[in-house]
Amino acid sequence: MQRIVENFFDTGKLGRLDGARKDIDNYAGLECYMGYGKDAEACASISVIFNIDGVHHILSYHYIPDAEHGGEINLKRILGDIISICRVVKVRKFIADPWSASDMMARVRELAADTHELRMFARNISPLMIALKEGVDGLRMLHRGEGPTLDAITNVSVNESRHGDFFPRKPNASVSISPLVSILMALEGWSARDKIDPFTYIKH
Repeated sequence: MQRIVENFFDTGKLGRLDGARKDIDNYAGLECYMGYGKDAEACASISVIFNIDGVHHILSYHYIPDAEHGGEINLKRILGDIISICRVVKVRKFIADPWSASDMMARVRELAADTHELRMFARNISPLMIALKEGVDGLRMLHRGEGPTLDAITNVSVNESRHGDFFPRKPNASVSISPLVSILMALEGWSARDKIDPFTYIKH
């Protein structure tokens, strides 16, 4: 038995959180985690999250189906953006759900990148939903004010299972939650930081 949780995120605070630096170059040399999300409509998003003095800075990039690529997203363009980002900042891990993002995971692994698979199970996602909520409520989750990011957080439908797990659902087909999924994936990196083995950065 599940119930829909109304107003899971305090959306009234989102406008006050538009404080992340607009360009990746402004974070040059800093450590971060990169998350990737893709939904059934083939929309995709990358989110890069930094932690500066206990505040998460989220930079998101969004991709929609391209008519020149048969109505699919341009994976080559996304991969190019990933490489460009990795040239500027220190990406510790690329994190994605292997079920929905197997195509991109395979391409990133070809770069000899450090990847991490996080399956979209409620027990995996619920702690990250709570972490994001606490960050928004506590004004410790800065973003760049992109429409897709705000739409995904504002319009997402949040279900609570009988076990008390929170899970995001699309309220309707017109709203992509890939930006939210990519943020949750990147947050997993920071949440699991103390449990991660020694690493090498993705270098290009």
